Amino acid sequence: MAQVRFSAVESIPKYIPAIQDVFRKEYPRFVKGEMRNLRLNPAGPPELSVVPRFEFQNKEKTCGIVVQSDSVAVHVSRYSSFDLFCSLLKYALDTVHSIVTLGLIERVGLRYVDVVRPSEGEELSQYLHAGLLGFNDADVGVRGSIRMSVYQGETDSGTLLFRLAQRNDRGFLPPDVEPSPLYHDQPEVRQGEIVTLLDTDHFRDFTKEPLDFSTEVVLQYLWRLHDNTDLAFRAAVTPYALNAWGAEDKDGTNRNH
Repeated sequence: MAQVRFSAVESIPKYIPAIQDVFRKEYPRFVKGEMRNLRLNPAGPPELSVVPRFEFQNKEKTCGIVVQSDSVAVHVSRYSSFDLFCSLLKYALDTVHSIVTLGLIERVGLRYVDVVRPSEGEELSQYLHAGLLGFNDADVGVRGSIRMSVYQGETDSGTLLFRLAQRNDRGFLPPDVEPSPLYHDQPEVRQGEIVTLLDTDHFRDFTKEPLDFSTEVVLQYLWRLHDNTDLAFRAAVTPYALNAWGAEDKDGTNRNH
């Protein structure tokens, strides 16, 4: 998923018919909904705001373009290459900008969620770096453990947040993106089966140094975010995993494992 936040345009809803006229040729499915945002206020009670959310999906429901008053996002459930993904984001941004005239870039973010499910007879340790695996269950007399870890730091391009989490409730996505509006070609997860998620989020905040909106500037930053995201992914997994997933090429294009 990639998201670009910009200075808010509260009149976005009135532009949606014109935006849909362009998107519906390739993205005929239209889903209108709401996002509920909760903001904690130290000086008073929490503030709940409801923001309109407009999504345009392709026929197969494997790709969606999400438009809100302060952002445009693209998410896919079938990822083939970063070049193709960037071209999709460019199309989405160019379309919205041509109709709305966006103002300032405030944030650019790129996020990958990779699902790790070893085949029968394989161990998770064959796929993941030993530093992510934590305790050996046998050493502490534990059965059916669930692992979770968070790694965060600053890069030359922004803030990198890497999370490893496991689920055993038949889910295979992070809770904040579930349920997904997209179709996922994912084998059924059995109740009790432990599924491991690698959730990599790399973003650059421009709130204090906003930039005039430009699709080309967004794409330049997106490529920079991609480079460290790919490094984090490759540091988290083993050569065995890369070979099993066909992701040996260093440009990170074969990450649809």
